[in-house]
Amino acid sequence: IVLLGWILSGKSSAGNTIFNHEKFPTRRTRKCTSHTGVVNGRSITVLDTPGWWKYFFDPQYAPAAILESVRQSRHMQFPHAMILVIPGETSFRNEQKRIIREYMATFGEDVWRHTIVLFTWADRFPDISIEQHIESEGEALQWLIEKCRNRYHVFDSSNWNNRDQVTELLQKIDEMVAENSLFCLNAQCAAEENIHDTDTQEDEDISLDVDRVLKLLQQEFNNRLKGFGSKLKHLGKDFTGYLETKSHCSMSDPPNC
Repeated sequence: IVLLGWILSGKSSAGNTIFNHEKFPTRRTRKCTSHTGVVNGRSITVLDTPGWWKYFFDPQYAPAAILESVRQSRHMQFPHAMILVIPGETSFRNEQKRIIREYMATFGEDVWRHTIVLFTWADRFPDISIEQHIESEGEALQWLIEKCRNRYHVFDSSNWNNRDQVTELLQKIDEMVAENSLFCLNAQCAAEENIHDTDTQEDEDISLDVDRVLKLLQQEFNNRLKGFGSKLKHLGKDFTGYLETKSHCSMSDPPNC
């Protein structure tokens, strides 16, 4: 299993969730790291890869690092699944569509047949279903899901004890492998298959000037801060309710509290 995604998308946390143990440091991944372990009685190898910035991408770097890592690890040249990790609580717009399309193109057009979208941090959007989230995000995210043949999954990376979510992901990988032939992930295959996406739909003309990038990063930070504040608010309400319950219990029936 190869984990792909932008910086802070939750790739390392997804790998740790799969193994139910901290095998990948959750700080920024600067080089490819792999781990092999037993999951549900099966030997599973996960390759955690360096991410790219959400708002800009230079195709020279991250894919080259992945291909080099694959070259050194012979059994990873034919991965069963490419897992594209997308944080569920952040926006996905034409900028992200364009960058992901450029990134994935370096592995060849065939990569989409072997890719599953994995939404992380499901605990941060508990009030809507993932289908509602995909619909509300609009055309860009819907395009990504369609490119992956409607294959997607959701992880609550804060709850490693939920093993059903891992079992379901492995089942989806098995189904995908049964539908497709082997995927060759090495420099030679990537060069032969490096056919860029020929979608005719026009994307926004995006100017990656410094001011715009800083503004987008600030928006991203504000969104994450807002989500964190909302979670603290809910925790505060739960704690207040707990104290009120204990107080009422103590006054009404002290010996049993």
